[in-house]
Amino acid sequence: MKAATRHDWQGLQPLHRDALTLPLSLRFRDEQMANIRQGFIPPAMEYKWFCYFEGETLHLYRSWTGSKAAEVLFVRDSEGWWLASRMRLSLDPRSEERRVGKECSE
Repeated sequence: MKAATRHDWQGLQPLHRDALTLPLSLRFRDEQMANIRQGFIPPAMEYKWFCYFEGETLHLYRSWTGSKAAEVLFVRDSEGWWLASRMRLSLDPRSEERRVGKECSE
């Protein structure tokens, strides 16, 4: 199966300038990383996410709008595991996720 690339989806937008950087410590085996590196091309509108892996970064977008929701950086640790070490999360006040989160907290 062909891995997803940035060229597989139209209208992708960069991460909003207001982004929160969060430390992560999630470990993955090589077999799991092989799946993550494939990314995901939504086959229908019901699948709301598009993602691709480039370099050492997983890029996550809302498929309907092309808005970048997050980036996850992966590094190899000293024990040979792949480590999701950091996430940059969009804080775009116009994003659907922010509106839903705000509604849920009210």
